[in-house]
Amino acid sequence: MGMWAFNSAGGGGPATLCIIIPLAGGLIVLAIVREAGRRARGRQLIDSWASENGVTLLSCQRRTFFRGPFFFSAERTLVYYLTVRDGQGRTRHAWAKIGGFFSAPISVRWET
Repeated sequence: MGMWAFNSAGGGGPATLCIIIPLAGGLIVLAIVREAGRRARGRQLIDSWASENGVTLLSCQRRTFFRGPFFFSAERTLVYYLTVRDGQGRTRHAWAKIGGFFSAPISVRWET
């Protein structure tokens, strides 16, 4: 018997690989697309927040470890460090958290 031979102990063979490999690839692609959608939605929320609050967004950096006041938020929560210009021309910094199980879609905390 060759390496791909079926055995009664549960071995599969090439047919099993023909199912598993595309399934695994599909799951990986799905995860990538979902994460890209989350990030795009986060950026939309930040842009809307900036517009509603009369500030110009100068920079928007996603933070994965140094998460400011949102350090203990869930790992899947997106956190951004923002640099904005307010209506008086001052440059200000803030932290934005996107999502959260029991919170608003976006939560922003200004640095003092």
